[in-house]
Amino acid sequence: MDKIEELFKESYDKAKEWDDEFDTIKKYGTYQDLVNFCRKTDVKELYPANYQIYCVANIFTRNDIDKKNKEKICKSLDKYNDYVISYEINYNEEQNTEQLLIKTIQGDIKIEVLSEKMKGTLKLHPDLSTLKRIEKCHINTIVLAMQYKNPCHLITGYVYGKSNKSRYLHNWIERKVDNKDVVIDYSMNAIINLRGYYLMRNAISINKIYNKELRNMYQNYTDIINQAIRSYSIYDIYRDDLLRYRKQNRDLNERNST
Repeated sequence: MDKIEELFKESYDKAKEWDDEFDTIKKYGTYQDLVNFCRKTDVKELYPANYQIYCVANIFTRNDIDKKNKEKICKSLDKYNDYVISYEINYNEEQNTEQLLIKTIQGDIKIEVLSEKMKGTLKLHPDLSTLKRIEKCHINTIVLAMQYKNPCHLITGYVYGKSNKSRYLHNWIERKVDNKDVVIDYSMNAIINLRGYYLMRNAISINKIYNKELRNMYQNYTDIINQAIRSYSIYDIYRDDLLRYRKQNRDLNERNST
């Protein structure tokens, strides 16, 4: 299990190093310094508006931020008005939930607070209400996927920071909520429309495991966390990529032999 933790942590730490170095040169260096750095490293800044939307979403889903401050942080999107068409916070009094709707030129991004929308989740995962949710998010996401009775998929893939160099491994869940395809991101305490999530995080899926398949891997459901930690392997993460690679090689060999 240590190898899995190290794999995710190393991936995230490297991405953060790229973002930190890129930020430092952008803020304190000259324009030529930035040009030289980009040429030397082949680093390219991804569209900054999507990254800012991700930052806003992370604050919006915190339980210790009131509506007034949420509205204030949303105003940081105003400087991206060439990309962000509009944004608004909608309150559902019946369900006692909030939704942040951000309209962009590439599509809508709808963000809801996971611990509000699925209140039972907070009882099982109290760290959702704190920033501790970021720690070991991949293990918590595996467990969360297995706890859902309705069909869902555990996704392992890449998400990006600010540049093409700052991608890192991440887990999220894809399922239907209110008959709509959504992503549940444990580390963000968020439920986000599927297309909006992939847009906002520049996400790339590399593996998909059905939650029923995950549950079938374990005999003792009460020991779910320990078993998930012991059994989830590096192969599980890269399985789909490996199978695609094998198929590509097999197809290539077949074409070469004809």
